[in-house]
Amino acid sequence: MTEHGLPYRKHIRLRDFTYRDPGAYFVTICVLNSRCLFGEIENDEMILNDFGRIVDRAWRGLRNRWPGVTIDDYHVVMPNHVHGIVVIEDVPRDSKVPRLGDIVARFKANVTSTARRELLIFDSQIWLQRFNDRVVRDEAELLRIRQYIANNPAQWSEDEYYGLR
Repeated sequence: MTEHGLPYRKHIRLRDFTYRDPGAYFVTICVLNSRCLFGEIENDEMILNDFGRIVDRAWRGLRNRWPGVTIDDYHVVMPNHVHGIVVIEDVPRDSKVPRLGDIVARFKANVTSTARRELLIFDSQIWLQRFNDRVVRDEAELLRIRQYIANNPAQWSEDEYYGLR
């Protein structure tokens, strides 16, 4: 416990890693309280509602936001979370490359502001504060992650986020 009586948070980031280093990062971003806001799974396919389409547009919109950052074509918006791959390229040292957390924060902010403007959704908080990430180690792992993302809607009933609805 901390001095304020709160439990210590588990440190989930790799130590001595800047998260702006070149490489691919597998990201999962979850809705607060696992609310299914973005649509539903029907016949093993994700059917996006209006909110889900905003999320999808915001993810795709990250593609051209920063030089040296690529958003992999493989992503999926699920009823209560998003999986995607962010690739940070090797750029000159003097180039300003955002950290992975900056990229995710921009995505969340874009979704929230667009949902407020277009859907009149004024929840004080849509997203969990944290997000899950994995540094992709090699090409074989990248291919496995892409397959996982592509198959995610068909695996919804077995998904770790499914039972949290």
